[in-house]
Amino acid sequence: MAAYPTPDVVTALAPDASSLKAGRGLASPGKWTLAAGNDTALWGLMQGSGKDPYHVRVLADGSATKCSCPSRKFPCKQALGLLLIAAGQPAKLASSAPPDWVEEWLASRAEKTTKTEAKAAKAAEEAPKAPADGKAQAQRRAKRMERMAEGMGFLNQWLGDLVRQGLAEAPVTDHSFWENTARRMVDAQAPGLARRLRQARETALSDAMALDDARKNAPRLPDDLGRLHLLLTAGTRLEALDPDLRAEVEQFLGWTVAQESVLSGPGVTDRWFAAARTMEEEERVITAVTWLYGAESGHHAMWIQSAPVQQPVFTPVPIGRWLEGELAFYPGVQPLRALWKTPFPTTQAPSGGVPFETVSQVLERYAHGLAVNPWRTVIPFYLHARSAREKQGKKEWLVDGDGQALPMVPNDARRQLMRAISGGQPGLVFGLWDGYEVTPLGMESETGWVSLT
Repeated sequence: MAAYPTPDVVTALAPDASSLKAGRGLASPGKWTLAAGNDTALWGLMQGSGKDPYHVRVLADGSATKCSCPSRKFPCKQALGLLLIAAGQPAKLASSAPPDWVEEWLASRAEKTTKTEAKAAKAAEEAPKAPADGKAQAQRRAKRMERMAEGMGFLNQWLGDLVRQGLAEAPVTDHSFWENTARRMVDAQAPGLARRLRQARETALSDAMALDDARKNAPRLPDDLGRLHLLLTAGTRLEALDPDLRAEVEQFLGWTVAQESVLSGPGVTDRWFAAARTMEEEERVITAVTWLYGAESGHHAMWIQSAPVQQPVFTPVPIGRWLEGELAFYPGVQPLRALWKTPFPTTQAPSGGVPFETVSQVLERYAHGLAVNPWRTVIPFYLHARSAREKQGKKEWLVDGDGQALPMVPNDARRQLMRAISGGQPGLVFGLWDGYEVTPLGMESETGWVSLT
């Protein structure tokens, strides 16, 4: 019999609590037109609201899924239901030969794996060689730099006018106020600057809607604009920057780094703990971010996958599990974003805990990070802590063993889930610190790791 994932592993794979609940509702063979599997894959037919049933395909270890349903969550509830049947009632799965639509999916995945490995090998082989069209590339880069320089000059003047006018007088909560300038940055081939302008508008709206006195008395928009001005200054001095910092600044401005270039560089082989996964949709693109931690290297890593809404394809990893594989990091100061050099990392059973910091250590690491890279304003961390509410007011804090605390984002549902899991007792928590508040994304419970996203 195939070694299918355990119920705990399937639970960790769920993108959120509602998907897990819906998946459990489908974890009965009687609800399926077909539910089958072998050592390689699971497959099934589930009747949805349309005429044709959903075609569900899942790798036997749960590391990849595909379903014809319109859900934007991965794995979807059908895939989770099929995995839960395999985990709890494997004998109820039909033992037939995979149908053509399953064989085609498996063949396609095998072909992609082969191509990925060949592409990485070719990139590594050709990396030392000068590109044949180096002169043309240099000309294109120079032309783009001219356009970006014009855009940065305009934006610098725009920021100066805004400061002279005063933030209190400017229509900073109006969409068009930011969007018109953001579009000019896109036209100047500086999409990173456009993204920061749109983020500044979100900050301005949050400032305007703030309920707590601390946020009202210390709005965060000036910080965003200050970092934007600093980025513009760095963008005009690229040649004088340290190579790692220059690579970082170029990416913040909007230059992309080819995946082939990243994969051709050195990698870090380790056991990586998958702590959390978040998914967001922006401008018809779904972005999934998986946060990882290396047991031996001590490296934090951020693995990003993006795909159009119409055809989102992601390789899910089981949250709360250890993955054996090699990561290649994008260039930069204290690199964080990474790609898997290992096409499909091997999932391992839980073994050993993740080391945690104190609040003081998190703040010290954050301060050091800002000193060398002031534009990376979010860091991942692990704390052994408990949540505590203020006696007066609604603010909730994450308190470590030394009694030091960090404020948490005002997300009542997430905080209630943390209290329900921990019972008010301290435990291992994974989250993100942005200099203002903690966003908790995962925590340890008595039965295993729990995703809070």
